[in-house]
Amino acid sequence: MLVLQKGQIDEILLHSKSELPNESCGLLGGIVDGDKKIIQKIYLLKNIDQSPEHFSIDIEEQFRVISDIRKNKWQLIGNFHSHPESPSRPSEEDIRLAFDPSLSYVILSLQKKLKPVLNSFIIKDKIVTREEITILEWFTIKKINPNKKKYSDFENCKLQNSRNDLQSFNYTISHEIKAPVRAIDGYARIFIEDYGNQVSEEGITIIHNIRNICSDTLALVNKLLEYTKVGDFEPIKEVINLQAMFKSVFDELVIGYSESQKITLQIDDGIPFILADSTLIKQVITNIISNSLKFTRNKDVGIIKVGYSFENNENVFYIKDNGVGFDMKFSENLFGMFQRMHSIDDFEGSGVGLAIVKLIVQKFGGRVWIAGEVGKGACVYFTISHENILNWITIDTKPVDKTYSIS
Repeated sequence: MLVLQKGQIDEILLHSKSELPNESCGLLGGIVDGDKKIIQKIYLLKNIDQSPEHFSIDIEEQFRVISDIRKNKWQLIGNFHSHPESPSRPSEEDIRLAFDPSLSYVILSLQKKLKPVLNSFIIKDKIVTREEITILEWFTIKKINPNKKKYSDFENCKLQNSRNDLQSFNYTISHEIKAPVRAIDGYARIFIEDYGNQVSEEGITIIHNIRNICSDTLALVNKLLEYTKVGDFEPIKEVINLQAMFKSVFDELVIGYSESQKITLQIDDGIPFILADSTLIKQVITNIISNSLKFTRNKDVGIIKVGYSFENNENVFYIKDNGVGFDMKFSENLFGMFQRMHSIDDFEGSGVGLAIVKLIVQKFGGRVWIAGEVGKGACVYFTISHENILNWITIDTKPVDKTYSIS
């Protein structure tokens, strides 16, 4: 197991970015404690090859590093280098040049500019094994073991039974409820098309009302299905640039609002990257920003502000608007299913959006709450647990083979 501090990873990342478009390189000095290789110092060195595909370290620099390691009574733990345009896996040349099976070979991939990936490998007789990495970050130890079994067989069985029940429930809703409602809507449409000219204006209005009720019922059922699917969704953790996601979601949604109204998005600096499922987190942001846009549409200038703070040992994100607001005595009700604060005639919606937000946030060890004041706007807060907060980099958590070889 390789043990690194978060600041040491930042050093590797910044050095690698400064060396672009070429590979960066360096050595790792530290101590060995049982099966743990604890890094004490990152030695940032120059790639004398000046190449984006391979690296070499100056002999004199290597001697200086080894001398410093011995002086501090450490050991040479391994080396690191970057892959500017390829994945975080050893290349054929990396494997060919690996000479010591006790060393760690750390590779940082910058292939995805906003999602750097770090891995460590042991290479012996051309057999590559990915090494577990532990990162000391914030006030916790984050361990990522690609080979760890997540659930026992008994737990897996119970989980599968629950999923089967949920699938049956979803099937019932989809076929036993949605189908008749669609049929009613279809007959109403045919009636208008075939007999509309024989019915009074009041009669046509009644038929249109029936179709509107059908549409609203289908929308509610779809929202309920969406909620149950989120509850059953198995998150895939990946690096998310929240600042970029806030902006892209806002840009997608604001198009649907009046061009005569000015709506601005203000994003604070310092919003960290997080480790989470991008699909689920995008749903959180979409639901909250949709509400902000909806409830500020009667303002001459709508303002939505996004930010982050570290308070009371929590990572707090917030989305604030200057919309219609609400009475705080009803705040807890807003996260319940089909709970609404405003009339459907004033503001459209199903009353499920914030319930989905709460469910997703809880999946990542967080909590969510809302504050507001009538006529002055609202602010939705949510937290993400420490182990899911990153500062530019992550460890690759995607399932891969434990070992592989290149002959």
